[in-house]
Amino acid sequence: MRALRDERGNLEGATAFATFVGRSHRRTVARAAIAFQAVYDYVDAVSEQTESRWDGNTRQLHMALMIAVKPELPHLDYYALEIPGNDGGYLAGLVDECRDSLALLPSHTQVAESIGRATSRIIDYQHFNHRSDNAGSFASWAEGETPPEADLRWWETGAAAGSSLAVFALMAASAFRMHVASVSASLRQGITTVNSSGVDSSSGMRWEGENPRVRVGSSAAFR
Repeated sequence: MRALRDERGNLEGATAFATFVGRSHRRTVARAAIAFQAVYDYVDAVSEQTESRWDGNTRQLHMALMIAVKPELPHLDYYALEIPGNDGGYLAGLVDECRDSLALLPSHTQVAESIGRATSRIIDYQHFNHRSDNAGSFASWAEGETPPEADLRWWETGAAAGSSLAVFALMAASAFRMHVASVSASLRQGITTVNSSGVDSSSGMRWEGENPRVRVGSSAAFR
């Protein structure tokens, strides 16, 4: 818990994305983002401070992040490969706070695929980051995650993969009502700029309600 207190700035930063959305959904986005980051910080701290039975331990713990953004999925035994312990329902409570909040946002199903991909990338990153033999395997994985058209080195892609910023941006995007054939496909095209008329000039994405200028970014983040 001390580690979580020391990383309070992560939680405060997560709320920044809620400022992009209208008042009616701002609190919900903030709750989802804070809960997701709290889960991330907690499972990362547990992975670093305890002994694992095998390399799958970190992945098992970090699967809490995937359950947090997938309201339709049941809880897992996140501690299945961990030294027996009881957190009093703390982790499951954070997971529920995140996914219950996400489920309230009007377009969470449209961005679910992209959020899942960004979260999966975080889990993979942490899995390799905590392995004792991570050097070669991490480099190979990061190279595979780097889009061929991107001007990125494998270590740049690898470092970005561990960031939760893409998840927060997608949470904010899900607060808007979208009319688009495939939001995930549009996001994968790269940087998306929504103009003041509510129509994305590059993809035809249309928003209902309040229409601030939103820039959701990076060609790698939404691939």
